[in-house]
Amino acid sequence: MHAKIKLVALAAVAITMVAASPGSAEAQCADAWVTRAIQEVTGRAPQGSGNSGECNINRYGAGSWTDYQDLKTRVRTSYACNDPWIGQVIWYTYSRNARGSGTTGECNVYLYGGASWSGYMDLANKVKRALDTLASQSRSFDRSGNVVMGTSGSGRIVIPVASLLIQTSNGVIAAGGGNVVAAGGGNVIAAGGGNVIAAGGGNLIGARGGP
Repeated sequence: MHAKIKLVALAAVAITMVAASPGSAEAQCADAWVTRAIQEVTGRAPQGSGNSGECNINRYGAGSWTDYQDLKTRVRTSYACNDPWIGQVIWYTYSRNARGSGTTGECNVYLYGGASWSGYMDLANKVKRALDTLASQSRSFDRSGNVVMGTSGSGRIVIPVASLLIQTSNGVIAAGGGNVVAAGGGNVIAAGGGNVIAAGGGNLIGARGGP
């Protein structure tokens, strides 16, 4: 009788220890590292389970990482933009966070192949090509996602993205020598370097000294 009571007591202790162990009740993802990384980065349980939602390993480097710290970095940067890959690509390409958030600034998917890519590496190539081209034209985004033209002094012009319709459903198309060219009114059209001229329906055009 005493032995039976002792076994029941030990079983109860074991159940209590499992229930109290950190993260055990919230281990929702198929990959335990993903669960742990999300908990450490966000301070909450993953929004998903198994291999769905935030638990989907494809969100993080297309399911590839070198070690736990690499995965944790990918989890952290996956929240920078609405598309989880863009923030990761920018971090691993330029060692900085994406300049923008949601779908603004560098998070705008239409900057990269018209929002079309075949996989993670294809996106990485398109992000580098688009942002390097902007930099070569002294055009970039600031941390708020605004378009910045010029580098310093009086030649530096900051334009709020909201006024440019850069998030149009028509997208931003890289054409010619890689300039960012957007069709329709209100978008940024790069045509060489020089003056900034407002024309038509509020388009901002960089031209060679004239319209």
